[in-house]
Amino acid sequence: MGKFRTWLLWVLAMLAILLLGATFVGLALPLRSLLSERVEGLTTAERLKAANDARTTFVSAMVGAVALGSVIVGLRTYKLSQSGQFTDRYSRAVEHLSSEKTTVRLGGIYALERLAKDSSFDKQAVADVLAAFIREAATVVNSDGERQLSSDAQAAIRVIGAKFMRGGRREVNLAGSSLPLADLRSLDLSRSDLVNADLSMASLDNATLENSNLAGADLRGITANGTKFSGANLTSADLRGVKVHKLKLTDSQMASIRRE
Repeated sequence: MGKFRTWLLWVLAMLAILLLGATFVGLALPLRSLLSERVEGLTTAERLKAANDARTTFVSAMVGAVALGSVIVGLRTYKLSQSGQFTDRYSRAVEHLSSEKTTVRLGGIYALERLAKDSSFDKQAVADVLAAFIREAATVVNSDGERQLSSDAQAAIRVIGAKFMRGGRREVNLAGSSLPLADLRSLDLSRSDLVNADLSMASLDNATLENSNLAGADLRGITANGTKFSGANLTSADLRGVKVHKLKLTDSQMASIRRE
C-alpha cells in the first residue's frame, strides 16, 4: 500500500508538470507570430487572430497554473494527512504495549506489524520498538515447569524476523534478551545483537543468523537444522548439548564456542 501511494504521488506530480509545460508551449507559439517584427505576409486580420489566440492561450495558461497549484496543494495535504494518520496509529500501538493485558499487548504488536507493511520507511522504527519490548519481557513457566518465552514476546520476535521486514530493517538490539524455548524457525535475524541472550532450547531450524553477534549467548539444547550462521560471532557462546558438527560452523567459530 505504501509503494502504491508513493507511485500515485509521482504520477500526479508528473501530470501536473506536463500540464504546465504544454500550456506554456501553447502560449509561446502564437506570441512568437504576434511579436516577431520580421514576420512577412501577415495581414491585419491574421495579426488580430494571432493576438486573440495569444489571449486565449494566456487564459488557458492561467487555468493550467491554477490546476497545477491545486494538484500541488492536494498532494501536500494528502501527504500531511497520511503522516498524521500514521503517527496516530503508531502512538496508539506503542501505548498498547504497556498494557497489563496480554490481548491488548498482542493487539499493539499486530498493529505495528501492519504499520511496517504499509510503510517501508518505518520498518526499522517498528523493529526497534518491538526489540525493546522483547528485552523487557518476562518469561513464563509452562506446564512442564520450564521457563518459556511469553506469547506476546514470541509474536513480537516473529514480526521482527518476518520476510517482509528484510528490505527496511538493518540491525536489531536483542542483547541480553531472555528467549528460552522460543520458536525462531525460518526467521531472519541476521545482523542482530544477541550478546548474552538466553536462547536455550530454542527452535532455530532454517533461521538466518548471518553476521549476528551471539557472543556469550546461551544456546544450550537448541535445534538448528539448516540454520545459517555465516559471519556470526559465537565467541564464548554456550552450545552444550548441541551436535555442533551439524551447524556448519567455520574453524574459528568452532574454536570460540563452549562445548563442555
